[in-house]
Amino acid sequence: MATEVGLSQSQYSRIENGESAVSFEKVIEISRVLNVSPYEIIDYGSNQTFNNCNQSGNNHSTITNNQDFTEERKELLEQIKYLQEQNTELLKIIQNLKTP
Repeated sequence: MATEVGLSQSQYSRIENGESAVSFEKVIEISRVLNVSPYEIIDYGSNQTFNNCNQSGNNHSTITNNQDFTEERKELLEQIKYLQEQNTELLKIIQNLKTP
């Protein structure tokens, strides 16, 4: 899995163990490899954990929050759906441009 998403084994292991944050781009790559939607691999359980990372990815602290993120999740899922639709349309446009 690590190789398929462009990470070292140790980097991927830290993500799996919650020791390192993961970019949304990597979530997309992981979901592609697993053949699932990105939101299917993001845990929105009642016990939310966020990694507070700087730009280099180093964890400064982990914050646990029991707040319900139902509305935020709904908005993100709507954004994902919209972006997927836009992606499909752009791919159609590109295909039409390639066709003589």
